[in-house]
Amino acid sequence: TPAVTTDGKNSVVTINENGSKTGYEIKDDKGWTLNIATDSKLVAPSHTDGSMSRIAVTPGNNTHTQGSGFKPKTQVDVYVFSTPQLLGSTFTDENGSFQLTLPIPPGLEVGDHIFQVNGITKDGQVRSANVPVVVMAPKGAKRVKASVLYNLNQAALTPAAVTILNNFIKNVSSKSKKNSKVLISVTGWVQ
Repeated sequence: TPAVTTDGKNSVVTINENGSKTGYEIKDDKGWTLNIATDSKLVAPSHTDGSMSRIAVTPGNNTHTQGSGFKPKTQVDVYVFSTPQLLGSTFTDENGSFQLTLPIPPGLEVGDHIFQVNGITKDGQVRSANVPVVVMAPKGAKRVKASVLYNLNQAALTPAAVTILNNFIKNVSSKSKKNSKVLISVTGWVQ
């Protein structure tokens, strides 16, 4: 469920689906507002515990964020989590308002994430709004996976790993329709 904190403490806000059911309108009783939406309809919550619907996005699509009631001429940062990733920043205008359209990173994993907007209130407090989003696979998309490992303390792929990746690419290419879009996501860790 969307939540807002001010200086780390829960804030009392009103949260409603927007009219087009593509996002949320969040506001408090002091004139602070935040709207977060995409071009897709909201999707059902992932739990049956009374959670609200989630904002749906597909990799490469945009999110639209606008707010008011922030401190004028201050920075607003927009992140996506599980692993924190800064999507973009902007500054509020002389009235404390902003509007920002940002693309969802193409490599963002399909599944549940949190969209977070951080800014400064008129009285100088840090305010964070967290909104659930779900990254959806594009229609007709199929997910395939290849795994390769680096040798310990090495930064270069082994010839065997390169062969695995080349064969994987050939396999995906041979099964893809002409003019298909292929999204490659690299996930891993190093010691």
